[in-house]
Formats: sequence, structure tokens, C-alpha cells
Amino acid sequence: MSDIKYDELKKNDDVIFARILPKLNVYETINLHIASIFATHCIGIDPKTKKRYCFIKEDAEEHLFKDKSLANEYLKKKKEENKNIKTYV
Repeated sequence: MSDIKYDELKKNDDVIFARILPKLNVYETINLHIASIFATHCIGIDPKTKKRYCFIKEDAEEHLFKDKSLANEYLKKKKEENKNIKTYV
């Protein structure tokens, strides 16, 4: 559902990460700056916290977005799909 194709991703792109941790009931967006791109994976850095996130090609194409509204739609859809998963919180 992402609006990004891995082959079009470039170093220094700013993207939105749709972060999903269903067992913790976490569905959030995080702004990332793409720091490195390799054939099989890429690394994005959160400019606020400096935390790094590594994505394999398939995960990048599912969880990274250029459009925040699309990322939020994706999170809503996933939250609805996961509503029956038992959470720890």
C-alpha cells in the first residue's frame, strides 16, 4: 500500500514510517531521513531522536510513505485488521 517503490528511493529523501507494533497497540507515524541505501536494505534516521531504522526492501515498500495521509490510512486499516489481537497494555 506504500506510495514508494524501493528502486526510486534515494539517499537524503524524507519519508514517513508507518510504525506498527500490534501487541503493544502502537500505530504511529515517524518522519525519517534516508541515510543509506543498499541493494537489499535501507537505513532511515529520525531527525528528532537520531534513532536509526533498518528496512529490508520488502518492508520499505510496505511501511514507508511520502504522503502522510496515505500513511495514516494504512495505519487505520492495519489497526482495524489487528483489533482482535491481544495486547500487553
